[in-house]
Amino acid sequence: MTQYLFRRRIQFRFEWFAILFLLNVSLLNAQMIKSYQAEEAVFHNAKIETEHTGFSGDGYVNFDNEIGSSIEFTVFMADADSQTVYIQFANGATSARPMDVMVNSVSIDQMPTFQATGAWTNWVLDSIRVYLISGMNTITFTSSSSDGGPNIDRIDVTGTSGVVMVELDIGIIGYGTIESTPPETLFAEGSSVSLLAVPDSGWQFLEWRGDTSSTQNPLMFVMNSNIQLIAVFISEFGSVYQCENEPIGFASVNTLDQDGTYDGIGGDTIIVMTGADLFTILDERRDARFDQNHPPLVIMVRGTLTWTVKEMMDFKENYDVSLIGEGTDARIEGFGLNLYRSHNIIIRNIEFRNAPDDCINMTDPLSHHIWIDHCTFSDDPVSDPGGSDHDGLLDIKHGASYITVSWCHFYNHRKSNLIGHSASNGDEDSDRLKITYHHNWWESTISRNPRIRFGEVHLYNNYYDNSAAVMYYGVGVTCSAQVFVEANYFENVPTPVLISQVNDYEEVLSGDPAGYIMVLNNLSLNSGDLVENLDNFSFNPGDYYRYQLDDPAILPSLLKTWTGSGRIDMQTAVSLKSHRNAKPDHFSLLQNYPNPFNPTTSICYKVREPGLIRLNVYDMAGRIVVRLINDYQAAGSYSLNFDASFLSSGVYVYRLESNGHVETRKMILMK
Repeated sequence: MTQYLFRRRIQFRFEWFAILFLLNVSLLNAQMIKSYQAEEAVFHNAKIETEHTGFSGDGYVNFDNEIGSSIEFTVFMADADSQTVYIQFANGATSARPMDVMVNSVSIDQMPTFQATGAWTNWVLDSIRVYLISGMNTITFTSSSSDGGPNIDRIDVTGTSGVVMVELDIGIIGYGTIESTPPETLFAEGSSVSLLAVPDSGWQFLEWRGDTSSTQNPLMFVMNSNIQLIAVFISEFGSVYQCENEPIGFASVNTLDQDGTYDGIGGDTIIVMTGADLFTILDERRDARFDQNHPPLVIMVRGTLTWTVKEMMDFKENYDVSLIGEGTDARIEGFGLNLYRSHNIIIRNIEFRNAPDDCINMTDPLSHHIWIDHCTFSDDPVSDPGGSDHDGLLDIKHGASYITVSWCHFYNHRKSNLIGHSASNGDEDSDRLKITYHHNWWESTISRNPRIRFGEVHLYNNYYDNSAAVMYYGVGVTCSAQVFVEANYFENVPTPVLISQVNDYEEVLSGDPAGYIMVLNNLSLNSGDLVENLDNFSFNPGDYYRYQLDDPAILPSLLKTWTGSGRIDMQTAVSLKSHRNAKPDHFSLLQNYPNPFNPTTSICYKVREPGLIRLNVYDMAGRIVVRLINDYQAAGSYSLNFDASFLSSGVYVYRLESNGHVETRKMILMK
């Protein structure tokens, strides 16, 4: 039974008592009342439940037993006036559970105490009198005792309701655009909306995800509440393996004053045959202030390098260096490389074995734009059959970022790959640790394939091979990491995805906070469920770089054939992008990044010859909306930031003209 209660205070023998009166139900119904369900509000340290019967709507909100758990209702009013707010609640405890109330961030005088109601199924209405402004108001209830608040079902607000505005939040995974009809983001409650997902060339629309799941395109719906939707696009599958001449993924991104990762081409090539020689070269190139302007360098590793001075060789404060294995038998044995404050580094075609600490450790925010490709990582199966004697194979920590790991083979090890040092390292790692793993083969590695804290990590077209039945889990996700697992192949993996606080019941991931993950288009054989956690997922690799997927069905044969060192016979370093100080060999206008954008984006271009440069932005009717550059410039590479705050959402064209050369590209502004 629902009781309608009114509360007032009287003083008797210097003590205050709460007197509750039954209200006449017909009197309440006669008022202009609008109900707001708790499960549709915004709450903190609380959850929606349906255990106790008698609630209205789809559930009620149960607060955690602590001070500070809260719920916030958004209320729209036609006129400014004092109104009565009735709170339907249940308190099955033996004592009151008071809450503080703020209206539009201002505390009210009359705080509800939420007295015990006798049972959690006994729902009653308490009331408060508040002043509400015309338009949008927020009413926030915050627990003021360690017991938390009562269970709250809804609030009922008197007065004439204003027009309720609800928000449509749309996003994209992959490459494509969304056409909204009407083209708005705020709608009056009850408005009809149509969304059309338009894939880019080489991509196809898969589905809508978010507050609704559907494959309909266009998708039509009514805006009765705030709605978040993501259009998921997947790439068309590639067909033939090619040895990549430049990285794909985060190592290719133009950022941090680095136009991708393009190695040591343009400088000398040196062959090393001992660990001591390698250390001498790296140590002589150390540049702590990055002001010595060392020329680029290619170091070819011939045969097996050993070194016993320390467990880890410092690859410290270096830049523009490629470390390439010559031929098919290059190996670094018994020590690892510590990449610290180093950028524009490529390591390819080398086997790393039996490192006492890590085979490769990348650390520090000044370590960025690193490409690890076609390398093998392991402990010797003869001397260490369980792969348990040493630390990690490849670790990325302490803010290192814009890294791609591709076509590598990891095997015979317990703790394969770690991303993020610890749960307490969020200040350094958040908004960094941007890493791509693609076309790698994890062969019976027990765990950390990889284990991820913080960061944004894209895992696509990898093969998880548990043929030896020792792999406990594949991908470990913790500490608010944003992880996209796409088009991989899991074989005999009992737990392909392990998420702290979600399905990590044995706390293998140390009880760390949960991370967020989307899984898409993967294949599995004799493996467990691929679990997702999309509560706060917002990562789209397509915002950073282009890539193409291989059909995951071919990954076992493809990656067993081509991953690891010795698969590509490198006699000389691979020619990659021109060095940053070299004169551009062609005129080009690059795609803006990010794209789509809101409201700023970067535009990069290269000018081969000096001359008058014009860079303009046009709308789709061909009108110039802004002139970005109209000036004489020398030959070189340039980058500028374009702020489109003054423009409306839509497609625009930007056009570069110089010495008779013209290039145009499109960019999409989505506000």
